[in-house]
Amino acid sequence: MAEETVKAYFSTQFARFNWCRDQKEWQLWLDATLPDGERVCISETFGEDASEPEANCPSEAFDLIEERSKSLWIDTARADKEAKRNKIRPHLKLLNFVWAKKRAEELRRQAGVLEYEYCMEEE
Repeated sequence: MAEETVKAYFSTQFARFNWCRDQKEWQLWLDATLPDGERVCISETFGEDASEPEANCPSEAFDLIEERSKSLWIDTARADKEAKRNKIRPHLKLLNFVWAKKRAEELRRQAGVLEYEYCMEEE
């Protein structure tokens, strides 16, 4: 099944991305491995005065990145970014599913460790 090869990760980081300036900015990125095995990464920075972008699933990260990208007045890579988003867009529901399934497994594993630690304290 295609979902076996599909992966989705997203995260934010606060760092200096423009080496011509000293200011740090938030960056939100989405890294997706699509059903055909192609890996596509998209990201955008959010100005120094912006708060941390909050996304709860890959499709929310995608929407925030797309919204930010479309809001830029000048973007020399606009066509490349749009092409990458167009590759990801048809697979957003699958990416959400695969990400949520992996996250649930991680939480179950973490709950098991915490339960074990709790039980060991009780003895």
